[in-house]
Amino acid sequence: MLFYFIPASIVFAFCSSLLIADSSSPKDLESWLFILLASLIWPICLPSILRKQYSNLRKLLGEAPYKKQVFSPDAL
Repeated sequence: MLFYFIPASIVFAFCSSLLIADSSSPKDLESWLFILLASLIWPICLPSILRKQYSNLRKLLGEAPYKKQVFSPDAL
């Protein structure tokens, strides 16, 4: 049970910090219920959240997201 609630609380804290930091989003009951739902189903939501954050980081760094790298034997 502890394995479930620790990541759920981390997801809740992360998503709620994003909601608080975003000035354009409404901070009504529906937003908080959505964050609560995302926290309860964190095994599904967490990989998607991390992929989105990784993609945004790659865009900020100027790299193409999920750039396919081809390794050739000659490069070694």
